[in-house]
Amino acid sequence: MLRDPEKAEARFIRECLSPTAGNVLEVGCGTGRLTADLAMVADNLVATDPFLEELRSARTCVEIPVWLVVALGELLPIAAKSIDTVVFTLSLHHHENSHLALKEA
Repeated sequence: MLRDPEKAEARFIRECLSPTAGNVLEVGCGTGRLTADLAMVADNLVATDPFLEELRSARTCVEIPVWLVVALGELLPIAAKSIDTVVFTLSLHHHENSHLALKEA
């Protein structure tokens, strides 16, 4: 994966989401590469990943309180209509059924 030392990707995402991000769901947060940046613009952030080890790594990246949840994108344990913005960053192609993950989102 290419590195982004200038954090251009994170800056772009923050600009797209600000100031109306609301309650944000990050599907497939992995090691938290963008989780802290999303937390800066979200009223509340729920970050999911199917792997507990990835979420443990993500926790070390985030100082702002966020909910880290073990979950598949195809089966999200999130109440309907409780999320304003859903973000997949380099994760949609990892889902076994990306169409179902999008529908679930």
